[in-house]
Amino acid sequence: MKRLKRFHISVGNTTAQVRQNKSRRKISVSYCEIFSNGELSGMLQFASHLYLEKCMGLRKVIVNKKSFNGLKSIYIHKCSCYFTPLEEGSGQFDPLPNLEYLSLEYVHNLKSVSDFSQFLGLRLRQLVVYICHSLTCLFNVDDAFALPKHLEDVSIVSNW
Repeated sequence: MKRLKRFHISVGNTTAQVRQNKSRRKISVSYCEIFSNGELSGMLQFASHLYLEKCMGLRKVIVNKKSFNGLKSIYIHKCSCYFTPLEEGSGQFDPLPNLEYLSLEYVHNLKSVSDFSQFLGLRLRQLVVYICHSLTCLFNVDDAFALPKHLEDVSIVSNW
């Protein structure tokens, strides 16, 4: 896959919004429990954009401590979120070092973006949080992570 300049891998029935993006290296997954055995991990190393819709097991893709240097944007739509601190290591590992854009739409059980913080890259510039009903705060103030260093734009729509 390294030699491919452009690809779009689609698993499941993806939305029209995903199909319109003309990204060069995109993976779209919907209606799957995709990360149970790391099936997607190998492909993510080569993708620049990831779209997840109605998927389960998001945390399992990162636990294997692989770095996804190419991922610049992640769109998570109607997925469940059960993020807790990693059991392994001290949290120094950054699996998404080049992530610049994160969109969380209708993410169930997301109480704070800080819950997701150990997976956010150091270059996150734009964050969109759209109708996440469980959200109680954006970032925990007492959390060591607090706020991404390069965050420039935060959009929050109808969360409470």
